[in-house]
Parts: sequence; C-alpha cells; structure tokens
Amino acid sequence: MLPIDRLPTELLSRAIGYLKLNGILRVARSNRRWRHVALNHPKFWRDVVVDEFGDMSLALTKARIAAARRRPLHLDFVHRHQGSRAERILIDIVGPVISHVRILRVTVNSLYIMTLWRVLMHESPLLEQLEVTLHLDDNAHLVEVKNIALPSRVLAGNAPRLRRVALENVFVAYDTPPVLHNVTEFRFTLPEGTYLSFPRWIFSDLPTLAGVWLPA
Repeated sequence: MLPIDRLPTELLSRAIGYLKLNGILRVARSNRRWRHVALNHPKFWRDVVVDEFGDMSLALTKARIAAARRRPLHLDFVHRHQGSRAERILIDIVGPVISHVRILRVTVNSLYIMTLWRVLMHESPLLEQLEVTLHLDDNAHLVEVKNIALPSRVLAGNAPRLRRVALENVFVAYDTPPVLHNVTEFRFTLPEGTYLSFPRWIFSDLPTLAGVWLPA
C-alpha cells in the first residue's frame, strides 16, 4: 500500500474540499475508499447547478442528488430554451428534491410555467430561499397572464423556513400564498411595460418583511 493510500479519512476529506467537481470525480475513480469519501463529500452533492442537458450531464446530476440522501441541498436549474425534453427534465430533476432542498433557483422558459407550478405543489419543509425566473422569448405571448401568477397553494402551503423570495416575470396575486407569510426578504420584477401599482398588501400579508425590492 502506498503511503498516500494510508491518508486519514479526515485529511482526505479536507483535501477534497478544495477540489472542483472534475477533481472530485477523478478522486472517486482512484479506489473504493476514496470513492466513498469523495461521493459523500458535501462538495459533490450539496451545490448542484443544472444547466447542461446531455445524457451524461443529466446522469451525473441525478447521481449527485441521489448522493445527498435527502440531506439539505442547493439546486440551481437553468433551462431558458424550448425543447421536447424540457418538461420531463424539469419534473425529473426538480421534483425529487422539493422535500429536502434548502435553496432553490429555477429559470425556465415561460412556455413551461404550468409544469413548474405542478412541480412546486409539494411541501418543502427545509426550503429557506426560493428564486423563480421566467425566460420570455418570442413565444411569450402564448402564455396567459393568469398563468404566470404564483399559485396560492405553491409548495402546498408548507415551507415554514422560507425567508427569502425573488420572482422575475412572475405576478403575485392579491390572494397571497401562505408560504410567503414568514418571508423577510422579497423582490420581484415584472415584464417590461407591465403596469404595477404599489402592492399595499405586502405590509399586511407579510408581517415579518424586513426588505422589499420592487421594479423601478
């Protein structure tokens, strides 16, 4: 056995913490012990960015989410374009993490907004930060305005830790979703040219609000 193979697990884990994802994957190919340490390290499973959608990239993403074993993770999902697989990817990647995600940032083409709302209809007891951005392209006119309003029962009304919310090109109706009631930071931006009077309900419906950012 080479001296490096006798490296204590604590030191090995600390070293892995300095690596990027590709480096962690190389470590995981070294031997069984190193693979176990590498694939259980938070650097592998905690911060997942999904912006490439080839088969290999999606397989790796699913492996990282599985490695979290329902521990709190952070997910950034970015899919601005149209495509036959877009809705299925949204369901397969975002859906399974709703129950154990701590930070969720989702950017999707506005044509898939109804799919996103369906995915976000499940309880998210660990969620602390939610950001939703709708990408508006030439086909945005096909989306009914009422459909880009945040559903009143989003997250099944159960996200007790949610404190920070950012919405872009998403309306908030006067029927304020219960999950917003404990929010301390709230920002939203509407499509260019949209008229918006000051939403007075913010102060009555969001009693814990400490900061609010509205479109200029």
